[in-house]
Amino acid sequence: QQSFQGLRMTEVDKDLTEFSAAVRRLKARQRKALSLVGEVLVRRRDSVHGTDKSFWMEWLNKFLQSRICTEMLTSQYIEIVSQMESGRTAITGIVDAECDPASICRNAAEAARQLCATHMSFSPLVEIEVRTKRSHAFSYIPLYLHYILLEVLKNSCYATAKAALISSSLADPQQGKPIHVVICSDDHRVAIRISDMGGGIPFDVGDKVWDFGFSGSSLFSHDPLSANALAGYGLGLPLARLYARYLGGSLSLVSLPEYGVDTYLFLPRIDTTPFLPSMLEVEDEDV
Repeated sequence: QQSFQGLRMTEVDKDLTEFSAAVRRLKARQRKALSLVGEVLVRRRDSVHGTDKSFWMEWLNKFLQSRICTEMLTSQYIEIVSQMESGRTAITGIVDAECDPASICRNAAEAARQLCATHMSFSPLVEIEVRTKRSHAFSYIPLYLHYILLEVLKNSCYATAKAALISSSLADPQQGKPIHVVICSDDHRVAIRISDMGGGIPFDVGDKVWDFGFSGSSLFSHDPLSANALAGYGLGLPLARLYARYLGGSLSLVSLPEYGVDTYLFLPRIDTTPFLPSMLEVEDEDV
């Protein structure tokens, strides 16, 4: 309510300085929202069942979809203003016309490995393979692609590390089982598969992995304090799927219990015509 009032009470004219400041204040105020939602999910994990659970899952879906919309719109506005102020001739905002999924995947993999090393003292190998005859660079939003890939890779790293720490088989050492990423594309979509051999998801868990509040780590520990940046909040994977869907893509997985998980991310190439400042002048003349 405070953010809405702040925007509504801000006068907008040709000088957008005051309005831009109000948008930045809104974004700063909402920065801790996801961490607060995660903390609530951990604390309420064992107390929400049946009808109450269905209600909260539906409410969280709507709330987080609305937040994604607001976040993208405000981020796009701030970036466009920054690009215009810097004198750029082609304005694309937060969309990168040459987004490189392989580079973003490497960065996300390194971040996931570091988190795994910090919290589990084990850093799984991640192998990335690009299999396409055309350029795999495409128009997309790097920030959100990084978030989606990071959440999937965090899950794979956690499962791989967990399996390695409890494995006692010398004939089948878990340490030698890397996470494998394949990136391919056609003229319309980019496809990414992330495969791990971390033991898979039990059949009785199934689609619960997409429930807000569910976490694979909760199968081993019910201590709310065990949640950390690597795993435990039950927010990352379902939110990653919301981001993918919001941008016209999909996120799904296939599990082989006691073996591993294949996660599939399909993303559309976002067609974007760069906004040229000169276009604004033409529109003003037409008015």
